[in-house]
Amino acid sequence: MIRVLAFLLLLLAAFLIYKGALLLLARDVKQGIQRLAYAISGFWIGLPLLIIMAQKKFNISMIDQDEWMGWLMFALLPNILFWTIIWILKGLNKDMPED
Repeated sequence: MIRVLAFLLLLLAAFLIYKGALLLLARDVKQGIQRLAYAISGFWIGLPLLIIMAQKKFNISMIDQDEWMGWLMFALLPNILFWTIIWILKGLNKDMPED
């Protein structure tokens, strides 16, 4: 179960990095915060996971519970908070009338 979850989270990180790269290459200026958010999000999730996996020679079964909890607390939960703040700010921005 943990292997499947780790694989899915690694795919999510790769997708976010890909989406961030596409948005960084786009010419539409309106999506500026989304461009940065996708890129940061992908690296925030993926980079610590890849470092942990590299230390264990990419054998997911060797990653112990403390490392998973550390990754969850310092990579995944702050990322969720980051996206929640963006979602709230984006919603507040839509309610404001334009001049």
